Amino acid sequence: MQAVPAGSPLLSARARYQEGDLLLRLGQPAAALAALQDAAARLQEAGSAPEEQARVLARTATARRRLGRPAAGLRDLRRALALVPPDPRRHADGVPRARLLSEGVPLLLALGRPDEALTWAAQALDLLARPEARPAEAAYRARRTRYRTALAYLSRGLGRPYLQPLAGPTRDHPDLVHARALLDTLLAGEVRGADRDHLLALDLRLSRALAEPDAARALTLTQSALALAAHPYEQAQALALHAEAALRAGQPDTALAAVNRAHALLRRVGPGPAPADPGLHAQLLALEAGASVQDGPALLPWLRAALADPALAPFRAGVWREVGAALLTVPGGAGWLADWGVTSQGALALPDALVVYEQAQFPPSGDELEG
Repeated sequence: MQAVPAGSPLLSARARYQEGDLLLRLGQPAAALAALQDAAARLQEAGSAPEEQARVLARTATARRRLGRPAAGLRDLRRALALVPPDPRRHADGVPRARLLSEGVPLLLALGRPDEALTWAAQALDLLARPEARPAEAAYRARRTRYRTALAYLSRGLGRPYLQPLAGPTRDHPDLVHARALLDTLLAGEVRGADRDHLLALDLRLSRALAEPDAARALTLTQSALALAAHPYEQAQALALHAEAALRAGQPDTALAAVNRAHALLRRVGPGPAPADPGLHAQLLALEAGASVQDGPALLPWLRAALADPALAPFRAGVWREVGAALLTVPGGAGWLADWGVTSQGALALPDALVVYEQAQFPPSGDELEG
């Protein structure tokens, strides 16, 4: 930013966009959101092309999702789509709108709307299949959209919104079978070269591990992702899913070692006491608790204190649900929950009862409800 002339609003806006995009890739979504919002305001003030403004709004939406605010992100994404309406000309360049629709798929999945996400993915793929002037760009966007289509089947197969913490399956499901088929096809046809191809290659391996009910196979896939990870944030992401697969494989010590390494790497990602990527931090806390359930009731007050950071608020329910399920696998775990004050009211499963109990202790703020 320092090298951009202050009197050049378009150049400064584009520099802020590039800064925000880079911060997002490096695992700093809060800092990325600030840069992207600034870029969007500067572009609007400078009267830039609607397509450029829409691209920045879409990345802003992704930053909000990574912060656990998918509803707010979807509002940004809809604003972006309004700037790039459908073009009635059959042979018009469909890449800009397809890119927006594709980036909206994970937002809809985070909100628990996989069927709508599949509709958006299909619309994007239809646009990308039309003849246009940018075949290389369209081909990349089609690969990325097929990857996001696999995420829709993954989310629906897991029966969970696409929001951390996420645990892989212990049994198979037809949607998971389809997700794996899509991911395997993409892995078989990998393209190497640009940074974005590297990012997609890593995402494919991590999601393939998460879709794999065979824990040993999932561990192998996460090791492949670890070998590909190029910087601390990518390494922390891969270690988190390595720990998740190890837990499913009945290797809590291996899981805990991976979590500890990931925590150390995540502390290197961003400055300050707040977690750099709150979603990944929440995933690590859930895994750490799951690997430590044998420690007994002391786990619960420790976890409540660890989740106190306001940045973790959107992810707390998911963490408590995962931990409640893990406690039920331990002899006496249900009794620990009862001693903690959790009651099923004769109707709730205990993991859900734990979520309800903890939400009552720390009701969501207005900002959290809005997000």
